[in-house]
Amino acid sequence: AIVGILGLAMAGIAATGMRALQNNDATLKVVYNDRVVPTQQLKVVADMYAVNIVDTAHKVRNGNIDFAAGSKNLEQARDAIGKNWDSYRASQMTAEERALVDQAVPLMKTADASIERLAAIMASKDMAALTAYTVQDLYPVIDPISGKISELVDLQIRVAGSEIEHVRSESSSAFAVMAALLAVGVLIAAVGAWLLLRSILRPIADVKAIGRRMAEGRLDVDVDTTRRDEMVAILDAMKTMKIKLGADMA
Repeated sequence: AIVGILGLAMAGIAATGMRALQNNDATLKVVYNDRVVPTQQLKVVADMYAVNIVDTAHKVRNGNIDFAAGSKNLEQARDAIGKNWDSYRASQMTAEERALVDQAVPLMKTADASIERLAAIMASKDMAALTAYTVQDLYPVIDPISGKISELVDLQIRVAGSEIEHVRSESSSAFAVMAALLAVGVLIAAVGAWLLLRSILRPIADVKAIGRRMAEGRLDVDVDTTRRDEMVAILDAMKTMKIKLGADMA
């Protein structure tokens, strides 16, 4: 029975540990797929707006790069923004995140229309129009969407932190359960060992007492051979010896 209880305790520890590992693995996969990857996608979108659009417009205006290079950067930015934004929107979102995305969509449409105009300016190589655009139109359309993307990135980090904290909490609970099961198992083992030792020592003490009395010549001692323990064979031999000694003395 004790061995069975210990086996159940060990099985409980193993099952709790396996369940905790499976839950943690599932949660970490969700964190990676729905938080880490989307954060990377949002970062690409933010970088495209900040570098390949805003920075490119200023570099062409300042003569650091020509109109052809500027047009190429804009095309790369529009392609990367479209792909990463679409992939991001396919990820699992919280209600708060969905609300932010809904706010970002019209801002992005406004920015896209403005970038179309910038691309046309680049294609026509109109420096005067480019100068006016960078001074008057660039930041009013890019800053709002950039700010909304930053809010979405912050949300990814916050939600990921909350989910990881949830993993830690579940792990702590699992460890507490395993520790409790282990403590119960150790306690049962200790009690079982004590009971086993007692079941061995008590019959030995009885046999010693009988042997001592018989050595003193007291053959009236009662030798119980009906008991069901490890000492029954010895007691049976002692009873036979008692009978023989009694017969010899007679």
